Amino acid sequence: MKLRMSLFLVRHNLLCVWLRRSLLVLPGILLCLPTHATAQEKPEFFSRAEQVLKRAHPWRIESVDFDNTSDPPIDKISLRAAGKQAKIDVCILKKVEDARGMFEALATPVTKSEGIQRKIIPGLGDENYIWTGRRDSWAELNFRRGILVVRIHAPSEIVAMRFAQMILGQAQDTTNQ
Repeated sequence: MKLRMSLFLVRHNLLCVWLRRSLLVLPGILLCLPTHATAQEKPEFFSRAEQVLKRAHPWRIESVDFDNTSDPPIDKISLRAAGKQAKIDVCILKKVEDARGMFEALATPVTKSEGIQRKIIPGLGDENYIWTGRRDSWAELNFRRGILVVRIHAPSEIVAMRFAQMILGQAQDTTNQ
């Protein structure tokens, strides 16, 4: 019985020592982790775009989802007004070639249904396409300016263009990188 008790105490003491050492070492390990292992900060352009969209009366921002786990990071903004909804996805890539490739991937036809029209809007970024539904019932506008790629889904072409102009007004520093 005494032997059992002393074996139990030895195991218990060893376990306590191991736990104490582990708890002392853990903070040091956490401090040594590389900084890139933590979440990526939101680029300043995303914050500026969100601020200008907050002033898009009568539209109000319903939600903002900054996805820093994707490469490149994406800022997804949802807006509402009078029962209608708009969604804006904004991406900033590292190189113009990458932005061109992403734009080409987005520029595939939305659908081949009857009544959908695709056109190019002169002067809107470096490249753009807009698709509109019957009687301007919806619009999807994709554009690229430098390393910036934007997709806007809005209830009309006019609304999509308004949001595009607001975002482009903030895009001075994303054009020549």
